[in-house]
Amino acid sequence: MKRFGEVLRIGGKMIMLFSYFILFFVIEPIVGMERIVGKDFVIREKDGGFLYSNPLAVWFWVAVIVAFGFIVNWIGWSLLRKQSQKES
Repeated sequence: MKRFGEVLRIGGKMIMLFSYFILFFVIEPIVGMERIVGKDFVIREKDGGFLYSNPLAVWFWVAVIVAFGFIVNWIGWSLLRKQSQKES
């Protein structure tokens, strides 16, 4: 249980640290930029790229990913604390 708690803590911190990359390289290809920032705020370019004009929506999604990482980290911390109390 101690090892699992450590993995959760490290994983939660990695999720928080790389939240921006998770949004653009994991979630965006699955969900699509139109759904992330809103269809009216995406400008498609001829070369296949896109521009978005709603950075607040991007920051909202990043905050949600960071919150998820925080929860994972907190669960890992709780497991480690519970394990240390059993050993005492």
